[in-house]
Amino acid sequence: MTWANLQSRVSNCTACEISKQCNKTVFGAGDTAAKIMIIGEAPGKDEDAQGVPFVDAAGQELQSWIWEAGFRDPAEFFVTNILKCWPTNNRNPTVQEIMNCMPYLMEQVEAIDPVVIVTVGKIASNVVVADEFPSDLSMKSLRGDYHTWNNIVVRCIYHPAYYLRNKDEGIRLQAIADLVLAKEIVDGEKNLPF
Repeated sequence: MTWANLQSRVSNCTACEISKQCNKTVFGAGDTAAKIMIIGEAPGKDEDAQGVPFVDAAGQELQSWIWEAGFRDPAEFFVTNILKCWPTNNRNPTVQEIMNCMPYLMEQVEAIDPVVIVTVGKIASNVVVADEFPSDLSMKSLRGDYHTWNNIVVRCIYHPAYYLRNKDEGIRLQAIADLVLAKEIVDGEKNLPF
């Protein structure tokens, strides 16, 4: 299975009703040889218009966190979402929509083979690290711990949209610290506790 073939399958997918309403599928962006993969929940309206993940205000905030964490080369990470189509009005994705898109995400993860995955927000974090889904583990319980998914280290961060709504500086600093930690793991500067 080639990367181009996977992209084509995503762009032509009609498994969910939302595929009929979205303008563009949002496959992901970044280097396919990246050692860090950032996984969000679903595209928003701006992403749907442009076909690129995290381009709205929350995405710009995430980019600032990435920059503050010391990343300077976009090739250091690949950014995607669990859902590849916009759930209209930014509603939460349904379990069935998540199940329909998971094979695409799994193929992306397998192809990229990252050292670290950073999940963004409660839904993405629950989908990736919970033992069963649906799960409703809180971000407070997920953030700050080491998790694994298919033998890949996972760190969970709050969604930048949550930060923008609440302006809790602690959330921003925690996210930056977790991104720094991801970079240290990839660079071999941090020993894992397992």
